[in-house]
Amino acid sequence: MINNTRKLFPILLSTYRKMGNRKNNYSKYIRRAVAKTLPTYSISSKAVKYLNTLLNELYKRIVKESKNIVH
Repeated sequence: MINNTRKLFPILLSTYRKMGNRKNNYSKYIRRAVAKTLPTYSISSKAVKYLNTLLNELYKRIVKESKNIVH
């Protein structure tokens, strides 16, 4: 068991480091949701940018609040 953990830890650490360097981008999902709910409409890249920022801020607030609840 310890041997497997030693092999797995560097892989997890490198993945974590890669994830820390990039921001969450929900633009693909925003466009998909608009296309499914309103097929005749499209959304501008500026609106997607604002929604992406909104979702990132919302996610940060949820994480912050959950940390406060846990501690």
